[in-house]
Amino acid sequence: MPSHFPHDDRTPSRVMEDFITSSLKGSEEVRTNVRNILRIKYGEDEMQSFDCFYPDDFTPESDVVVFVHGGYWQEGDNALHHFVATQIVRSGKIAVFLDTQNAPEGGMTSIIAQSRSGFAAIVAHFPEARNMSISGHSSGAHKVFMTLAHDWSDDVTWGYLQARLRDVILLCGVYELEHLFESEVNEPLQMTREEARRNSPIRLLQPFTENIKSWTNCRLVIVHTEYDAITIRKWNENFIKEIQQYSLPAMKEVRIDGHDHFSMLSEVVRRDFSVTKLLLGEECC
Repeated sequence: MPSHFPHDDRTPSRVMEDFITSSLKGSEEVRTNVRNILRIKYGEDEMQSFDCFYPDDFTPESDVVVFVHGGYWQEGDNALHHFVATQIVRSGKIAVFLDTQNAPEGGMTSIIAQSRSGFAAIVAHFPEARNMSISGHSSGAHKVFMTLAHDWSDDVTWGYLQARLRDVILLCGVYELEHLFESEVNEPLQMTREEARRNSPIRLLQPFTENIKSWTNCRLVIVHTEYDAITIRKWNENFIKEIQQYSLPAMKEVRIDGHDHFSMLSEVVRRDFSVTKLLLGEECC
């Protein structure tokens, strides 16, 4: 598990305790101080919703930054991650958080379908936005990939993405699921081996990269950290090696030295942090 590979000498339980404590505090501050609309539903379940945070001077044309949290498809929710909106809103952009059911209420195939439905609902909610970007952390990066690998060509969303999608930012993503089949992660998910294989991003690089190439001016950024779970580091390396063969015109790999799976995300409250700059559509390194 990622908490077992910190960038310092903390125990796994302390890593999670520190992350949750700082995330709750920062997220509460954002909800208190920033205009927001929470739990805009796109499905029947309470978790099938998205949250929006607005700068004071927003307009219908304001840029939109979508974020999808991690938690191995079974833990966490938007409320724990609202701190990510801190610098997004200060920069004049709208921060949107997309949620889905967690396992065991939702299985992997259902969770991915929900991600796609939720993303389409966000697109419909901001029809006049000048630009949109989307990022995800850990299993959230998996959800983002699987959402964008979908065939949107017969949907009105396709034209929107062609015109407005600017950045896809994958943070410490989980790109291969078959290695989780016999792990504790799969206990609530109950994936079959075939389902794990079918929903592994590393097996879906062709439709994903074809979409990215079709969406004008869309940049892909793959972020990984110096310290992370061994399997996440391994599959990030494999994923990057494989996707480079597709010659995307605008792709960037960024390694964040001195950080682990969780410390990297906690730092996005800082305006001068490299990942914060990426979320804001800026060059970082």
